[in-house]
Amino acid sequence: CSLACFWCQHIERYQKCGTGKVKTAARELELLQPGGIYKVYKSLMEREEVELASSLPVESQDDPWVVKIENFLDEKETHFLVDLIKKDAKWNASIAPITDNAFVNADVNVRRTSSSLLFRESLIVKEDKVDLVTRKIADLVDAPLFHMEVPIEFVRYEPMQSYGLHHEFRLIDRWMPAGPRVWTAFVTFNDVEEGGAMGFPELDWLSVEPKRGQLLLWPNVLSSDPAQSKAPKMWSEGLPVLKGTKYGLYVHFRMFDYDEALKKKCV
Repeated sequence: CSLACFWCQHIERYQKCGTGKVKTAARELELLQPGGIYKVYKSLMEREEVELASSLPVESQDDPWVVKIENFLDEKETHFLVDLIKKDAKWNASIAPITDNAFVNADVNVRRTSSSLLFRESLIVKEDKVDLVTRKIADLVDAPLFHMEVPIEFVRYEPMQSYGLHHEFRLIDRWMPAGPRVWTAFVTFNDVEEGGAMGFPELDWLSVEPKRGQLLLWPNVLSSDPAQSKAPKMWSEGLPVLKGTKYGLYVHFRMFDYDEALKKKCV
């Protein structure tokens, strides 16, 4: 019963987006086959600049992991991006996602106190250098750009601002046309005086301190079943900035054609 599980708000959405031509059109092109995430992981680890950030061993295809690339963006690129987004007037309170709680059979709001700037709705929409950054990230995971969520999200964390514990996988995305978020990448644009680490408590309490130009990348789904199965340990949180300001960029890639789903307003 939808009343019992707090899903009433999704019934109309399901009727529009979860069946029929809209869903079929978006799902003609899938990003990954079963085993594809593990294949990408092994390919990444062959690259000299890629480091396994988590301490847990990755011995089978569904083991959790986070990889890190220092200096993914150079100092000139990060200075350019920070200067660019500082000039934009459209910073708004970040939207707290609705996610399925690990302990309660209901959707819950995640505490999020940062500010966000949506690239495709901002003054920097024509900036080619931003597109070059997203293409560079897409190349890492061999993802065509129509799988990438748009607008992409720049974030700003000021003192005592944070992003509560959350998972990027939503239950409704099992039937939404674009499918679940397969990959999440976060790029830090500047050094932070104190605080602002990215935390992964299920990965032996992994905490990655922010550094200028650093990229973190992780999967949100299981390699054995990327279209349907949530990676149970890939919970993350943006820990509070204690001193200074943290600027960065979130990029997400969906299992199926996000552009097609977006055209039908089914995202």
